[in-house]
Amino acid sequence: MAGTEDDNLRLSPDSPCIDAGDNSSVPADTADLDGDGNTTEPIPFDLDGHPRIIDGDCNDSNIVDIGAYEFAWAYIGDFDDECDVDFEDFAIFALAWLTEPGQPQYNPACEISIPADNSIDWHDLDILTDNWLTGK
Repeated sequence: MAGTEDDNLRLSPDSPCIDAGDNSSVPADTADLDGDGNTTEPIPFDLDGHPRIIDGDCNDSNIVDIGAYEFAWAYIGDFDDECDVDFEDFAIFALAWLTEPGQPQYNPACEISIPADNSIDWHDLDILTDNWLTGK
């Protein structure tokens, strides 16, 4: 039913849609969303504003996902993009603890709650610990 909690169309870590798209099928960035002056490159962002063509399954190949949202380990605790969740990621998270947009230590990469609530708090810590030592 539209408008209920089950409307989340983001990919889960075990989705077969991760890195299963066709990069050449991504439409051109005619609106220049990233402001780089290049309107012929593929659209650079997904609907959440995250990079559109990335290595979502950490196999060293940048392939677009199938769907409106890209999956990346960064969204579940890999803040340094090394395809694992370890002490370095915890350090990044700890620096952002209890911050909100506009504060000096705020780090939007730590907004791992879906949907993001613009606050780095215990909900995000729960997600980080659930994914501790996962990845490559």
